[in-house]
Amino acid sequence: EEILKSANTELGHVSDMIGRMILSHPNIAFELEHEEKNILKSPGTGDLAQAVFAVYGGDVARKMNEINYHGEEKIFGFVSRPELTRSTRHYYNFFVNGRYVRSSELAAILEEAFYTRIPAKRYPVAVVHFTLDPQAFDVNVHPTKLEIKFRNPSVLKSSFLRALEEIFRWPTDMIPRVSLPYTAPKFQPVQREKDYVVQEIYQEKLSLVSEGSAYPHKLEILPTRKPEQEKEPEAENRQVFTNMKVLGQLDGTYILASGPEGLYIIDQHAAHERIRFEKIKKAFCTHPAESEYLAVPGIIELTPQQALWLVKNIVAIKDLGFIMEHFGENTFLLRGVPRWNSGGNSEELLLAIVEKLGNESEQLQIDRLVEEELFTMACKSAVKANQHLTEADISYLLNQLEQSNNPYSCPHGRPVLIKINREEIQKRFMRN
Repeated sequence: EEILKSANTELGHVSDMIGRMILSHPNIAFELEHEEKNILKSPGTGDLAQAVFAVYGGDVARKMNEINYHGEEKIFGFVSRPELTRSTRHYYNFFVNGRYVRSSELAAILEEAFYTRIPAKRYPVAVVHFTLDPQAFDVNVHPTKLEIKFRNPSVLKSSFLRALEEIFRWPTDMIPRVSLPYTAPKFQPVQREKDYVVQEIYQEKLSLVSEGSAYPHKLEILPTRKPEQEKEPEAENRQVFTNMKVLGQLDGTYILASGPEGLYIIDQHAAHERIRFEKIKKAFCTHPAESEYLAVPGIIELTPQQALWLVKNIVAIKDLGFIMEHFGENTFLLRGVPRWNSGGNSEELLLAIVEKLGNESEQLQIDRLVEEELFTMACKSAVKANQHLTEADISYLLNQLEQSNNPYSCPHGRPVLIKINREEIQKRFMRN
């Protein structure tokens, strides 16, 4: 009893374990009861989508996209779209050959795919199965066999990233949908039959054990994707912004526009920040080593340790566009700065890079450090809130968004736009 926590805490651990068993073996029916209340129940039909529904509920299941990759490895499952995130990695569910594992390598690949698509310190929900050759990994790295080591992680990374591309295949799915809480009035017009299919997982309605239950769930009505929507996404990929009709601005901060699916609200700063970031990054990737000579060289004084790090990595620093000259002891002249960082604080950037290069365990993060500096440059040069735009300005933003690789989130992961579907608007006016 001294080892056990409170009843609710232990119940949370048990439901967490049963939930992962449901997700790892959707072909087996599971049922968890506590004090005559049904906590978890799965149908055991072998359908992973129904297992996800049983564990996480309709609100989460509706915001997840299926992935299915067949190569040397078989990778399949469900991963949430950028609109659904959590504050911890607890919702990472990786299964290798049907067995749940914890893997920092797989977590890193998943987070790389979502980099700049979701805010920092937010994490997607993932239920991913990997079917691998038993010789491709080593299970003898953890006493409980929860952790594994991959023999060729680069190959697996390439395959997993290709599988994750499926999440971003439907452009309109990347736009967060606003659905406000709604209480139906006592009197209401007769509603037409909804174009929905009730996906019944089991007959009786599940009860919640507590507000903080590990797996909140309830029966939901899920919309069915119509056959005509199954066209190739490329056909509609660049039509989201082209088909918008600008209605105006709200508070000089948000652009209001009507489009194919309803009302769109665009954050003008986030939109321009995404455009500026991609242009600056393209310039950096095209000519990363180009420099601009300073009319007056900057004098940089370093600690003895920093000076050693700089000299040791002088070639890497030169490749980033910095032109340095030793000026005696621990003092250096900064004669040239990266062209891609023109206007930025190059001395501060140089010191940050030297510190990173000095820590051998973080050498692979230099590209990420440079990218973060590009974030700052894009943010400072983008249009601000409370700035009224002309029609031409708004048209320019929409056209440039259309050409962006990822027009749906700013470099920091915040959404560029949200939409309110026509169905939601009609419901508010009781027209459905």
